[in-house]
Amino acid sequence: KFIKSALKARLAEGSTLVGVWPNVDPQSELVRPYFEVEFAAVDRTGPALKGTSVREVGRMSVVVVVEGGSGEDVVSDCAYVMGQLFNQGRRIPTEDSIITIQEPPDFRKGFLDGPDFKVPVIIRYSATNN
Repeated sequence: KFIKSALKARLAEGSTLVGVWPNVDPQSELVRPYFEVEFAAVDRTGPALKGTSVREVGRMSVVVVVEGGSGEDVVSDCAYVMGQLFNQGRRIPTEDSIITIQEPPDFRKGFLDGPDFKVPVIIRYSATNN
């Protein structure tokens, strides 16, 4: 819980884009550009199921969404900002743990999805209890 909250807070505070969060309906109509977030815990060691374990290794996917046909510069600039927020080695404290960004953000190939053009940015992290 604290791990995901800290990562989401870093993203929300460091970006001017509107975010679409896991299992939360957007507060207003989405206007491009915006980003979508998903989490995947890859490995968790400890007794908790909510992300407050002794050690967690995971992945946060931030998909930057722009209007299709708007050019590469718009999506590249947005994705670059996401990557700068989570550069390799960055340490993010939470209420009960320290999150460390394990490697440089992985910028995946962009793709058209209906009227949208999307670029996934994968951030790999590990977190250990204080």
